[in-house]
Amino acid sequence: MKGECIMKKLLMAFFSMVMVFSFFGFKVQAAENNVDKVNQMIEKTNKEIDFEIQKAITQANMVVFRYNCEKALFAGEIDINYTNANIDRLNEVINVLNMEKNLQALNVGSKEYSDLQKNVEDAITKVNSKSETLFSAQRQEVLNRLTLRFNNDLDKIINHLVDVTNQKAAKLIEEAKKYGVEVYSEWIEVEIGGRVVLVDPCRSRSA
Repeated sequence: MKGECIMKKLLMAFFSMVMVFSFFGFKVQAAENNVDKVNQMIEKTNKEIDFEIQKAITQANMVVFRYNCEKALFAGEIDINYTNANIDRLNEVINVLNMEKNLQALNVGSKEYSDLQKNVEDAITKVNSKSETLFSAQRQEVLNRLTLRFNNDLDKIINHLVDVTNQKAAKLIEEAKKYGVEVYSEWIEVEIGGRVVLVDPCRSRSA
């Protein structure tokens, strides 16, 4: 599924770090300074990434809320669209009413009366059946449209989160290398708009 693909490509950094140090002639004090510097960078990046995650969660919650409200309200919209769009059905109803007027002019019990009554009943059944089919089809059409927009909006939020956090992660990893520190990530789960998304968070330890 589309959401699962997004989850699997989400290489964010809310870092869980394993730092490997290369001393190679550095004094111990210099190495300790490097550790302090990288830890400060990690803390700063973590705060930025946590902000992006919380922002994405808030945006996604708003999208979910709107989607749920629209699903609760769209039945009324269907009724309006249905009445305005289905002229053929309205014409069939008019035909039924005309037949009923003719029916009233005939003698009850006559063959003509029985035949016309049968035609009226058949026409009413046809109209009702067509009405239910069209209502169901339109109901599903509207729901599909709402769901498509919901998924697209949620995808945009998650994709933006992916891009921003990947950039921050890549920048931190490259910067850490300048201090002789190699950074690795671990996976955790974050829920964004009802989807479980994999992210990479931040605990550090030195080897």
